[in-house]
Amino acid sequence: MWPDGGKYEGEWIDGAANGKGRFWHADGDTYEGIWMHDKANGYGLYQHADGARYLGYWKDDVQNGRG
Repeated sequence: MWPDGGKYEGEWIDGAANGKGRFWHADGDTYEGIWMHDKANGYGLYQHADGARYLGYWKDDVQNGRG
């Protein structure tokens, strides 16, 4: 559990989210995809609680081009 109420389930390496995993934000948004050092890095799907979604590439939690 993150301090803000978020939750991560997936692969861990050295105490950090690394590999495939899913994160639920406290506001209802989710990200499912590749993680590196507790940040979205690689291909994944971000879904907002209102239904908007982004499928593509991420670099250090920032959208980085379309997949």
